Amino acid sequence: MSKRFVCVIFAVMFLALFGCAGQENSSSDAQSGDQQTIDDNHIASDDQSLKDVVADGDAAAGNTSKDQCQSEGAWITSKVNSAGNIGYTISIGVDHADRPHLAYNDEDGFSHVVHTYYNGSTWISDKPWGELLTYNPSIAIDSLDRVHIAALAEMSGGYYNMLLHAFLEGGIWRYRFISMGYAIDTPYLIAGIDKTVFALIRSNTFQFNAVLEASRFNGRGSWSPEVDYPVDVYGTVNALSGVVDSQNDPYFVFTMGGLVVPRPYRYAFKQDGAWRDGVVKPYLLGVCDSAMAILSDDTPILAYSNSFGSLILSFRNDKWQIVGWLDTGFAAIIDIKADACDNLHLVYSSGEIVKTAYYYATNRTGNWQTTLINDSMTNITDAALAVDNQGRPHIAVIDPTLQTIEYAYFAPDER
Repeated sequence: MSKRFVCVIFAVMFLALFGCAGQENSSSDAQSGDQQTIDDNHIASDDQSLKDVVADGDAAAGNTSKDQCQSEGAWITSKVNSAGNIGYTISIGVDHADRPHLAYNDEDGFSHVVHTYYNGSTWISDKPWGELLTYNPSIAIDSLDRVHIAALAEMSGGYYNMLLHAFLEGGIWRYRFISMGYAIDTPYLIAGIDKTVFALIRSNTFQFNAVLEASRFNGRGSWSPEVDYPVDVYGTVNALSGVVDSQNDPYFVFTMGGLVVPRPYRYAFKQDGAWRDGVVKPYLLGVCDSAMAILSDDTPILAYSNSFGSLILSFRNDKWQIVGWLDTGFAAIIDIKADACDNLHLVYSSGEIVKTAYYYATNRTGNWQTTLINDSMTNITDAALAVDNQGRPHIAVIDPTLQTIEYAYFAPDER
């Protein structure tokens, strides 16, 4: 189930039951004294600037000094794809040379997962599994700079699925099998340390009980299940996201049950070799989307959206505490990451039901500041964000109605 489907269903149900949540404001006071401001004067479109960013990344590859975190600059946008049908999901990663890598669906005929990256002058694309019917990809780049993609392969009319894994090593795609199950949904891939990659997987048993699985890939060999986490009897799992800390232990969050019935918003993590879990919010209505980041001191950060905007929370001393709020509008699609300076970077879509604009937000100055990047989209169904070695955010959004993938990155003023 894609983010688009979950958020649209939630939006329709919420509006039908409770009425409109209110119009979005271009500028509003955030809770706890945070000020949200809009800046739409620093947007440009320049392919040459993209080449400059990649060239600078080649020179700075491997450097992660906190002095490199960028500040003032402009957003540069470009179109990735030139033709063809595309799906509803997008995933982005940045390699050690600051080159963006995307994974998405090509919907011409059958669905095929496409990997595309910017090589310094143009976008290069290939299909890791060729013409095999694959969809809903997630991408991660490990400590050896290998590109990993996990995707679903449909079996038995979609009711039984395989979760496949491909990683690019020495210019060759190598293949692994992660899991097989009933109604497996979109995977969530996370790069750990020391070549490790984690996959968070949600599926149902034949009794329709929701199950979460965390699996680990240690760089070679096969995938090893970390935990099978039973979630709820006759339940569903939504808003799944996660991070990995410096000890190579994963955290993940998820909601249980329906979208219009208040259910617990839960978290689980591994610590000292044992799995622990708890509740972020005991009764939370309609989480549309969620995303996680990790700070340099291993503090997990959680952002989630519902009908009233998006909350940002930190997990310290076994408690989730609110550290920010953004007026992201109704049922926003979001993603969040932290840079080496522990600044947070967030992308979100905007619109009542159909998402026609996307924004970038950061707390770099101490208060949350928001920038409109593009408000001329037609139907944004997914948005993803990654941060490079120099603390610069890279964003990808997908609009299947326009048949467009848009890539945006932050170019500092000194360039």
